[in-house]
Amino acid sequence: MTRVRQFSFRGRRADGVEVVDVVAAQDRASAILQLEQEGVTALSLEEKGATPSPTRRALRPETAADRLLVLQQIAVLARAGIPILESIDSIASALAGRAISGQLVKASEALRRGEAIAPALQAALPGYPPHVYGLIRVGEASGNLADVLEEAVRQLKYHQALRRDIANALSYPAFLVCAAIAALTFLFMVVVPRFSEMIGDGRDKIDTLSRVILDIGSVVQAEPWATLCGLGALATIAVWSVTNARARASLLRGLSRWPFVGERIVAAQRAEWARIMAFAISTGVGILEASSFAFDAVPAGPFRERLNGSVRALRRGDPIAEAFGVSGALDAIDMSLLRTGQKSGTIGAMFTVIADRHEDDVRAGMKQLNTILEQLAIGIVALAIGAVVIGLVGAMMSIYETVG
Repeated sequence: MTRVRQFSFRGRRADGVEVVDVVAAQDRASAILQLEQEGVTALSLEEKGATPSPTRRALRPETAADRLLVLQQIAVLARAGIPILESIDSIASALAGRAISGQLVKASEALRRGEAIAPALQAALPGYPPHVYGLIRVGEASGNLADVLEEAVRQLKYHQALRRDIANALSYPAFLVCAAIAALTFLFMVVVPRFSEMIGDGRDKIDTLSRVILDIGSVVQAEPWATLCGLGALATIAVWSVTNARARASLLRGLSRWPFVGERIVAAQRAEWARIMAFAISTGVGILEASSFAFDAVPAGPFRERLNGSVRALRRGDPIAEAFGVSGALDAIDMSLLRTGQKSGTIGAMFTVIADRHEDDVRAGMKQLNTILEQLAIGIVALAIGAVVIGLVGAMMSIYETVG
């Protein structure tokens, strides 16, 4: 037998009168549906007798897989003609026990207060990439939410695959660097101090490199815990920079100004931006409104700075190709594609070609980056350990020459 649960709610009737009461239902979605049938729009809904603190501690943390699952389900239900509010309530009930369920409940409450879909989802579920919210804004403006959500799912899958490629590209170099740090720590804490004892007062007779190596070993031997704590702090900062959303965004902004790496980051952002432009224009959204939606979805950085000038040029009435080319937002090939699209009336299709082109560029760049990082990591590791070994050997040779 299904257990009936009690829910306290605050709602508003059709005549505008607020209602605070209790409703009995099997689950949250059923309670909301029951209130709607009674002509009451729920503004907030909480289960009676629930103990929030232990429940929150027991919730499974939100993951990238959860976010993709939610977006996929909303897209499927939207394609079936189910209203977005009902879809979110249903998915929240189905995912009870996960942290993302509570975020969906917040999004549902925001929608009931009359907020637009994209801002409500962005406030309650901030874990999606910016272009996902941009696409949803396009869907709201064009009234074609089902197609837009499906495109958002495709883009999110591409985004997650790109992140996996980046993680794979960094995994082997990161392993090499960690192994090198462990080896150097051992050398400076165990091996170098023994050489220092053997040399004794003869440091003034050895070369500069050997003296520096021995001095570092002496400092590490004198402060072993400080050395280990410093290495632990560096490791913590590195992990935090990768896992924290704000730190990761700041890191990407900084890397986007570097040679080669920055070009790949800008290419990825340009592909996402062009995809939103293509979808917005193909669904009947005007070029100015489409450029505004797409601009809002671009994270801070060099590409957004270039787009800012392009948007101003469009508002002045400049042709599309020139507006996006004069500020450097697009390259010469992209501008040629847009001119062709203007002449043939297929500007939306040309933005799709631009998006595909830069996605291919990102994939090719990731392969090159993987090769470069591996070779660079091997070189750095070999140079660091080789410098220590050469310094120790040089010190011993100096002593032997003195004795001889």
